[in-house]
Amino acid sequence: MTLKFKAILIEILLILLGSFWLFYHGYKENGFIIYTSYILILIGWFGLLASIFGDILLKKRIKFKNHKIAWLKNSLKELLIYSLFALCFVANFVLIEKLADNRINRILLNDPTELTVATVLKIEYRYSRGGQKPWAVIRYSTEDKVILQAVFNYNLTYKVGQKYFIKYSVEYPSMFSILQKME
Repeated sequence: MTLKFKAILIEILLILLGSFWLFYHGYKENGFIIYTSYILILIGWFGLLASIFGDILLKKRIKFKNHKIAWLKNSLKELLIYSLFALCFVANFVLIEKLADNRINRILLNDPTELTVATVLKIEYRYSRGGQKPWAVIRYSTEDKVILQAVFNYNLTYKVGQKYFIKYSVEYPSMFSILQKME
């Protein structure tokens, strides 16, 4: 096995490791899990880009003034490589997010669940794409512990002190679904 082939295998392993960790544990309110998954996936994809296309991307630049057609062909090749990389990178996250959401919905629909009441403790603003977004931090009790989770507060629907009926998984208590607001 060549060094390049070993590097590609390690990078694919990093992508898979980060993706599986996000798939199985991304529902938890745990920044360490989420950011570590993102970093593993990011390192894997950038490493894969460098391993597969590094020789093309690091080749000496052609001067536009001297060789216009060759410069254009080289620039289009680089644009195609970077576009393909960006597409694969984004598709990785979209696919994992969809699969994880389907897993959560399947577990909450088919596995044993319990009902409880969640209370909105506070509204906090978290950074994401496009700036700060409001999140409602809720607290609910299971049979053996108290859980804090955050819910995206679209249109500022949730207010501090409100109570909601929720359904949570018995096996994965941090996995929940809000059913309705208590009157």
